[in-house]
Amino acid sequence: MSSDGLAPSEGSVSFECPAGAAAAAVPLFMGKKRRRKSSCYKCFDGDYLNICSNQSVAKHMSKSRCKEVLFADMVVKVNKRMKMQERILLITENILFNIDPSTYKVKRRISLFDVTSLTVSTKEDNFFCIHVGTEYDYLLVSTNKIEIILTLMMQYEALTELQLPVTFADTYTSPSSSSLLALNFIPCARHPAAIFH
Repeated sequence: MSSDGLAPSEGSVSFECPAGAAAAAVPLFMGKKRRRKSSCYKCFDGDYLNICSNQSVAKHMSKSRCKEVLFADMVVKVNKRMKMQERILLITENILFNIDPSTYKVKRRISLFDVTSLTVSTKEDNFFCIHVGTEYDYLLVSTNKIEIILTLMMQYEALTELQLPVTFADTYTSPSSSSLLALNFIPCARHPAAIFH
């Protein structure tokens, strides 16, 4: 066993990548969001961290009665003070976990039933926002944003038989805890940028 708690866990957690997820990205994003050339050839791997073998995470999942890992990877969370924090984003069959990568403590647990919509810009950036009903939203940054969005959409529909709305907008406001974060995405000669207000 390593110092970070990684060890095989027998039969407690399984990994499942949504079938056809990569193909589903084409009609959803075509003509709505500019994509980097590299993203056109990207494969969806789902569990990028081998999170199934982490005993601490397995315990969190067991307490929440989760058995399947649909997605797990490092992301960047933008908090209400516009500070960027590295987090593990774990999506299971019914819950989204925000986990501190240094301690493996759960910082936030969101039922997929409470996710109301998603927002992404039309530019070549990696920002996306998860809107959570009456709670504060989640502003995240990930190179695997398309896979995350599709995983949430497909699992939400599997749970509710409803489509999870996705909005493409270059200006939107995101309630973050007790404050309101406004974002404007503007084109740049070399890199797209997100301007915070």
